[in-house]
Amino acid sequence: MKAKLVLIAAIVFVASGCATSRVYQSSTALAPPLESSVLILPADVEVSLQNAGGGHEPRADWTETARNGLTAALEDFFINRGIRPVRYEGQTITDEDLDVIRQANINLDAIELAQTRGGVEGSRKYALTPELVDNLDEYDADYAVFVMLRSAHASGGRVAVAILAAVGGVSVPMGSASYRVALFDLRDGQVAWANFNSYALGQLGNPAKADNARWQKSFNSLFDEFPL
Repeated sequence: MKAKLVLIAAIVFVASGCATSRVYQSSTALAPPLESSVLILPADVEVSLQNAGGGHEPRADWTETARNGLTAALEDFFINRGIRPVRYEGQTITDEDLDVIRQANINLDAIELAQTRGGVEGSRKYALTPELVDNLDEYDADYAVFVMLRSAHASGGRVAVAILAAVGGVSVPMGSASYRVALFDLRDGQVAWANFNSYALGQLGNPAKADNARWQKSFNSLFDEFPL
């Protein structure tokens, strides 16, 4: 039984690791200033438990721990690159700025869709609307970074189902991962750079249990070709 568990875990890890980095770079992005500052927007995070039937049960405690760990790790990441991090006031987005997160996800959805359809041109502008950018003026930052993370982890019951299915020659998916990031230039609102990389989440493991070292390891892939 233990050998089968190890085999299934290995298959899941390999499957999640097969995804490659999909980087978007805007060809119309403004040149970065000599000393850049980045506003860390509240991340859109959800960490779930995958039950025996395959459904996802969001865990509020895991999600909060992961969001806090991600924010702290992002600050360290930028400091180590000589970039001044600016933390958003509050751990969650305010009602006033809620549309910033909505538009950020809409832009990322559009870029990802264009990539899956055969490529995305860097000359096309994906951007926040001017009024939303103006709402962030108080932070006096050059850029804003936005991270979306979805992670589901198989329960013991789901593992048991997978083992039984494997014995019968049937493949049962275990867990899921989505990890993407975008850098918005607050001078003109456009997406200067973005990356979609579930492999980076595979390097992280369970975000609710990750220490800073694991977050930084995942950032090595997530921030592939980062322009700052």
